[in-house]
Amino acid sequence: MKEWEQQQEMKEMQQMGEDALFLMSTPVDATPLEKKKERMRKRLSPLPMRILGGILDKMWLLRVGACVGYLLPFLNALDFGEISISLYPYAVGVPPTEPLVNFFQNTLKMRYLYGAYLKSGYYFLIVWFIFIQTAVRNKAAPFYVRFHSSQAILISMLLGVPQQVFFAVLNPWESGLVVQTIMYHSMVSICLFIFALLLWCCCNALLKRQMTMPLVSEAAVMWAGKE
Repeated sequence: MKEWEQQQEMKEMQQMGEDALFLMSTPVDATPLEKKKERMRKRLSPLPMRILGGILDKMWLLRVGACVGYLLPFLNALDFGEISISLYPYAVGVPPTEPLVNFFQNTLKMRYLYGAYLKSGYYFLIVWFIFIQTAVRNKAAPFYVRFHSSQAILISMLLGVPQQVFFAVLNPWESGLVVQTIMYHSMVSICLFIFALLLWCCCNALLKRQMTMPLVSEAAVMWAGKE
């Protein structure tokens, strides 16, 4: 009889959705819900998915997968670094972005990915649309994977604003020396800042931590959905 009652309660909670625990709890029992939500999520998840998720988590594949989305803003920042080298306005010295760009392009062999990014055009957006559907919109994925994937896409969207201003509006190769110098320092600052930011983001993704970046993290939580 007790098992039948538990089965009926489970069916009712599934019909009521994610807020079922709160709605069916007493005011005293409704306070510590995190552990109950975690137990309920495990009960509602199929056993093969729980086993597969545990194996992937132990092998750090899910954590590495949470970092994959940051390749898109990384390529945007690499674009700023490449162009800042060509705009270097001084007669002597080395642009501060050149060692980093050479390290990523040659040592880490990112030039193949960067070349595909430049040649693909709008086809690259199709790849990232598929990525959004499989990582961001997939509720079966852990929350930290969805959160960091969403945050990576939002950072890339924000980088699209200076890209349009620099390349479409100002056109650095046809501007005067003063404008080129200002654009050079702006691109170097953006490139170095984004590289440091993405390193911090990937460290948090590997540690399964949620970040508190102003505006961006809040929007990423809304896009990724509830835990």
